[in-house]
Amino acid sequence: MSFEEIYDAASERFLDQNLRTRLLAARPIFLESSEQYDAKATAYSLHEMSEGNPAAEVIESGELIVLYDQGLLRRRSRARLLYEEIRVSTPYNICPYCNHRNVGQLDHYLAKSKYPIFSLCPSNLIPSCSDCNKLKRDRSYKSFVDSPVHPYFDYFEGIDWLICNLQIMDGEWIGRFEIDSGALIESNVEKLRNHFTDFGLWELYTIQASAELARQSEMVKSFRNTGGVGAVKDFLERQFSSFKAYSNNHWRTALAKGCLANDAYLEG
Repeated sequence: MSFEEIYDAASERFLDQNLRTRLLAARPIFLESSEQYDAKATAYSLHEMSEGNPAAEVIESGELIVLYDQGLLRRRSRARLLYEEIRVSTPYNICPYCNHRNVGQLDHYLAKSKYPIFSLCPSNLIPSCSDCNKLKRDRSYKSFVDSPVHPYFDYFEGIDWLICNLQIMDGEWIGRFEIDSGALIESNVEKLRNHFTDFGLWELYTIQASAELARQSEMVKSFRNTGGVGAVKDFLERQFSSFKAYSNNHWRTALAKGCLANDAYLEG
């Protein structure tokens, strides 16, 4: 959606004429700032954006935040329909930060408390689960690698970069995840590793993978007993193909690939 569309829809909800006049005066600054946001994000330099309110001479920072809280979020309005359009835009309603939990709200990639001019910028509004939104908080970022993956501008899906290594701990198989340093340039590897750390994905994926290994253990034993290692491979290859069709860097995809690469797991 356009910058103009979302700003105008949120602004029209206010009856205070003085506020509406100042919102109208701030509109060109919002549009220019939003264009700068996209230009910086496209150049992977969004961390260079200055904090503060460039429209401070005509409208206060708190009023720009109110424009989001009471303009965009107000129910039964054209603005709320735009909010919902963004919220449900992610495939399968899955949070793009963790690629696991369901979207429940919108996150401001650059926090609206520090960058109020972007409180309504559609490129800054990210569908998010509540856990990721809380973990992200209102941090500022000093470099490209320090900032989280931006779902609209940082594209890593075309390359297989998520690895799952199987290990035995206390007699049970667990999955440990890693970023393949040979698949991406160094800065992207560092960015992804920081993203996983900030959002707790190492632990989340290990817990999910280990639980999945426990759930499928009896099935794998059954395939091994009736058809040998070949039957186990066929089962895992079907899983891998199915998960990869959804996302080649989902933890389930990496887990299936890790199982196929582990002879000890295949042979039992």
